[in-house]
Amino acid sequence: MGRLLLALVALTACKTVNPPIDLQPESPGSHRAEVRTVVAGDGRGGTRVWEYRLLVPKEPADGPLPLVVFLHGAGERGTDNELQLVHMPELLLKEGGPSFNGYLLAPQCPEDQRWVETDWDRTDPEPMAPDPSAPMVAAMAALARTLEEEPIDRERVHLTGLSMGGYGTFDLGPRWSDLWASLTPVCGGGDPDSAARFPRVPVWIWHGVDDPAVPFQRSVLMANALEAAGHDVRFEQLPEGTGHWAWGPTYDPGGPWWDWIEATRRPQP
Repeated sequence: MGRLLLALVALTACKTVNPPIDLQPESPGSHRAEVRTVVAGDGRGGTRVWEYRLLVPKEPADGPLPLVVFLHGAGERGTDNELQLVHMPELLLKEGGPSFNGYLLAPQCPEDQRWVETDWDRTDPEPMAPDPSAPMVAAMAALARTLEEEPIDRERVHLTGLSMGGYGTFDLGPRWSDLWASLTPVCGGGDPDSAARFPRVPVWIWHGVDDPAVPFQRSVLMANALEAAGHDVRFEQLPEGTGHWAWGPTYDPGGPWWDWIEATRRPQP
């Protein structure tokens, strides 16, 4: 990420509107969902208040903890600051959820915007935009605030997203390449020409071969480009019958992804 954008993120992250509060009664799961806010650009020349959620472990930390940044899909867009908790964050708010001792950041994209302004139906990729979208800048501001205020292990900051958020993961990964410990794009797509800019961290791609919403080929192209550029890539080509529901196997509470997230650290130079 360029110095100017880093300065913008740092500035907006400092402009909190209200202190963190619990939006709902105590959850039965391992985490509580707190409401946080930042002021950032609205993409139309002005600014607005952006709400997001930070899932905080109930158990006190003995030291710095990992952080997962989660980018939701198109169906969870809005301004209620709740819909983005479905599919994955809510697993930590329920009994019997995954064992994960860390933080989870869940920003929300407005209904009329996208993490990445691209055509989801295209089988051929589009060039990466020179600048991130307004919702993505707001997500980056929320992330900057979280890194500043919480006991986060800077070697274990992970990025993942599904569908529209899968596109967002492929987009944000190379924009802030010196931050991530891993990238997990789920049923998304990106610009293969950006592969050389990706961080040298593990990338675990998940996509259903019969996805009717986002072409499977979009993940194939990204996996091939990243492998050609020498990246550590693992590609889960989920079988027929998966459809667009690739996030189910990915974030399965009994699956390997959660343990992998806690164990994976950013490789040292």
